[in-house]
Amino acid sequence: MEATEEASGTEDTTPIDAPPHGWRLKWDERKPSPATTVELRVPANAYFFFKDYELKDIKALRPRQPGPNWTDKKATGELWKPLKASLDNFYAQPWRWDGDGHVIVTEQYKTSCKGFPGDLHSAKGSQGLYRPIRSHLLSETADLDMKMAMQTILLWVFKRFGIETPHLEYYVKHRDAVLDKFMRKAQCSRPYAKEQFTIAWTSDQKIRGTCTNSKFHTAYDAEAKKVMKEAMKLKELQWIIPFLDPEGAPNRAGSFIAKLFHFVQAPLLLRVRHLIEEEEGERVACIVFDGLNVANVERRGDEPLLARCTASCEEVCPGINMGWAWKELDFEVRTKDTKVRVPDKAVGRVLIVDGKLRIPDDYKPPEPPGEDAEGEGGGGGGGDAADAHRLRALSYRPRGASVHQGACGEAWAQVLVRGQDGGELRHRRKVCGLAAHGHHHQRRGRHARCSTSSPAQAMQAAGTAAGPVRRRREGGVP
Repeated sequence: MEATEEASGTEDTTPIDAPPHGWRLKWDERKPSPATTVELRVPANAYFFFKDYELKDIKALRPRQPGPNWTDKKATGELWKPLKASLDNFYAQPWRWDGDGHVIVTEQYKTSCKGFPGDLHSAKGSQGLYRPIRSHLLSETADLDMKMAMQTILLWVFKRFGIETPHLEYYVKHRDAVLDKFMRKAQCSRPYAKEQFTIAWTSDQKIRGTCTNSKFHTAYDAEAKKVMKEAMKLKELQWIIPFLDPEGAPNRAGSFIAKLFHFVQAPLLLRVRHLIEEEEGERVACIVFDGLNVANVERRGDEPLLARCTASCEEVCPGINMGWAWKELDFEVRTKDTKVRVPDKAVGRVLIVDGKLRIPDDYKPPEPPGEDAEGEGGGGGGGDAADAHRLRALSYRPRGASVHQGACGEAWAQVLVRGQDGGELRHRRKVCGLAAHGHHHQRRGRHARCSTSSPAQAMQAAGTAAGPVRRRREGGVP
């Protein structure tokens, strides 16, 4: 889910008294969560449809002018380029076919490169994708999220250190009523209202604009700014300071609160992931900020499991009373600035119907390899659409082929082919795993060597190397 969105649910959750089992959070133990690898099973039609998205499609999806006399002030290159980069990153991950209608994407998660003991992130993973696109890719999973993650965690932390936050506590206990009143006062959408009550804690600047129409939010925001400064002075939290930008840098206090939140969130999510995988026997499809997606979509709506998640969090942070909820996947396309639903449209590859991003019913994804081939995985992304298509063609090998990994990440494929005289020949073909980054192999007879060149040349070399494989698939004789 988005960092500024929480799952909906009842306002109050009955506290569960659960004894600790070695999961208890300790302020003086700051070991980062261990890196992990997750395999995400994605419907092939969603995987390949969004793989062909170009920058012009991103601009159509998040337009500067959603309608007449309507401007999204935040729809600029600073929005479009990161969204396109997140798609390119996702498709640069290894993938392989899984049957006729699915592919499996391998995602890697780890904590900050600076060693901060926060939550797990995937630099190229699905968690960084624009929400409606991610929802299509995760459409066959069950979305499990913390409720009011930031506010619940901060309230628990401040109580531990004796800092009073009456407005924060009121929000946690009566969020739905608070949001409804805020929406009426500010004349805004619910997603925008929720975002304002989160930004108050992650920005050290006083919030202005329509938010000031709400007296409660004004007091809530003032409380947040005051508590930020108090928290930064706590002896037990001084270890966070070295992870911040230097003194005088913008939004230093907001960054401090964000890191504090992530430090507590990480072990909570780790404990629930252990519950899902080790105790419930389910597989986690991906990790998305303050939640995770369960591969078994049939678990969606399992209320007893939500209670067990809450109990598991008590083992980490006694008294936190962290609620959990099954969240419906969100396909709605909204403006960046005010979170208002955009009008329906059909432009290029962008189809929005009833405010939701759709994949055309008549779209047909590429077919998997034929019966004489096995999926081998491989990267996507990088380069233009033609290059991506050729990379896709290299993601299989014929039966009997052996693949060896080279020092630079290349794959040596020893392919068994049959000559016109009926004799068997073994050819060594090299396809570099770094081809999309300008790395390729020059052919010299039956051998090749590494060199650095343009992506186009790299793909040409890779295509030449894979020639016998493609012709065998098409039934020809090499």
